[in-house]
Amino acid sequence: MTDVPGSGDSLHRLTGLIADGTPIDWDEERSRPEPASKELLDALIEIAAIGAAHRTAVDSFTGGGEQASAPRTWRHLTILDTVGQGQFGTVYRAFDNNLHIDVALKLSRPVTATPGVSVRLDEARLLAKVRHPHVVQVYGADDTDGQVGIWMEFVRGRTLESILGRGRFSEAE
Repeated sequence: MTDVPGSGDSLHRLTGLIADGTPIDWDEERSRPEPASKELLDALIEIAAIGAAHRTAVDSFTGGGEQASAPRTWRHLTILDTVGQGQFGTVYRAFDNNLHIDVALKLSRPVTATPGVSVRLDEARLLAKVRHPHVVQVYGADDTDGQVGIWMEFVRGRTLESILGRGRFSEAE
């Protein structure tokens, strides 16, 4: 049997990856020539998120993790997976339960000083004012206990890191 999403082999493969806690490229799963139904993939994404949340909870009780992984939710957003990390925080792919769309959620590392929170919220306010086809649209920003979150348009595609990894660009690029 071929590995077509929705077939027994593909479902077995996906459920095995979910059970093992192995990250899954859900965009790739959706882009297969004969993708599984949207409802089935959405359900598997939710199951994977529940499994990740469970593993995080178990690690916090057993001391198994050095660093806490993604929270299950932040405000009205459901965290789906980690996109990347930087000096000031982590970017997640999340589902906006109000707008019913995937968004990029940039969560800062918690800060204790009020000026740190206001500077990060100012960044979001300035970015939200920019209107250009090559700049993401900001949907919102807020803080909770010194942790600032900015949620914005989620752009699917390659990362800048993967593009830069192939070497020099031509003049046209």
